[in-house]
Amino acid sequence: MCGFIGIQAGEINVKRAKEALKKMAHRGPDESSEFIDNNTYLGHNRLVVVDKENGKQPFIFKNFVMIY
Repeated sequence: MCGFIGIQAGEINVKRAKEALKKMAHRGPDESSEFIDNNTYLGHNRLVVVDKENGKQPFIFKNFVMIY
């Protein structure tokens, strides 16, 4: 099972967000990634079950960013 974190705030403490993502590493030990932009932080820990190459996250398409 994967784990994710999303924060949207006026000012993001990126260090604390990264610590939170690291604490969830057991939820998805195969891959960890993040997206940081202005007032948005998205972090994702992934357990690879299927689609190892195309399932990378966050998924970015034009100006849309999504973790799932």
